[in-house]
Amino acid sequence: MSDPRFTQEDLYGRSGRPKASDIRQDDINDCYFLAPLGGLARAQPQRFQDAIRYDSESQTFQVTLYKSGASGPEPVVLTVDQDDIADNLSRKGGSTVDNRRGRDGPIWPAVMETAYAELQEQGSRDSNYAAIDMGHPSDALFALTGDPGENLDPAAMAALGPKGAYERMNNALAEGRPVTVGTFPEPPGSAQDGLMEPHMYMVEGVRRRGDDILLDLRNPYAHNRALEGRDTNRASMTITLESVTREDMPGLYVNIGPAAQLTREKSMPSHESGHAAPPASGPSEGLPSTGNRHVDALLSSLGDPVKLKQAMQSLYDSPGGQTIRAENRANYEAQAQSEAPSAPQPEAQSPQVAAPLMRR
Repeated sequence: MSDPRFTQEDLYGRSGRPKASDIRQDDINDCYFLAPLGGLARAQPQRFQDAIRYDSESQTFQVTLYKSGASGPEPVVLTVDQDDIADNLSRKGGSTVDNRRGRDGPIWPAVMETAYAELQEQGSRDSNYAAIDMGHPSDALFALTGDPGENLDPAAMAALGPKGAYERMNNALAEGRPVTVGTFPEPPGSAQDGLMEPHMYMVEGVRRRGDDILLDLRNPYAHNRALEGRDTNRASMTITLESVTREDMPGLYVNIGPAAQLTREKSMPSHESGHAAPPASGPSEGLPSTGNRHVDALLSSLGDPVKLKQAMQSLYDSPGGQTIRAENRANYEAQAQSEAPSAPQPEAQSPQVAAPLMRR
């Protein structure tokens, strides 16, 4: 067996950790995947170091992603071999390696993107990549973390108002949650806001400047040449929230991702053989796993108020938590109607605006 081109040493480059700047979208239309990927790299880089394991014997990368199961998210391990990575580079995928001749790292975005395509199970590489050609960030986030995060459509953003939107995004970033925003197609004659559409961006920061709320955004393309009068070769740009939430604009679609994993990664020994440490399978040392990662996290955080709060928030945001909330609300409304049949019915909620299918 000849020496492999890509090994553990090529995953993260000199820094030794995944970074959002390692991502550069080219010809694959999966910004909805790359923006959450970059957001997680910025906020929770350990996720990828836990998810990717290099097997020196087979010269392959073993990647853990998630799919829907009967009882919630189920981890699935996908094999990414040397030919798979070379194929991704030939398609000009989401890493910077296909843009830098003679440099084979950091390769982790190509490994993750390849695994995400394989997760589609369409029967061939071409079909798998065709299946990820457009999509929703919550689907990508679920595949990456087992949690779709919280979606805020333009109606929800309008209900929050500028102050509420600022607080939600600022608190999420402070808690180490990835935040991404998506743009909708603009109607003809709209003011130029400098953003591509439809497209997803990762949020690097949110801040106040006088009465303005500023969003610092990073483009997965690693440039901002949107042909809207504010073109720049820089990956990051700053906009005002007001400029994209006026009544004549379609608004923004925001996704707030889950909190960081509660694992024993800090106390686990490093794997000098090149194998990433596997995620903790149980709630803590000495306690068996319940089979539910949220319950395990709650058990492992007993006695630590900060971790307990994070675990409760993760459960609240999870698909299972959403189902429980929906069921409780339905039961409450059914009971309220049976106890007070003459009470006026609440007004129907406004229809939700679906997340844009991101093609860029």
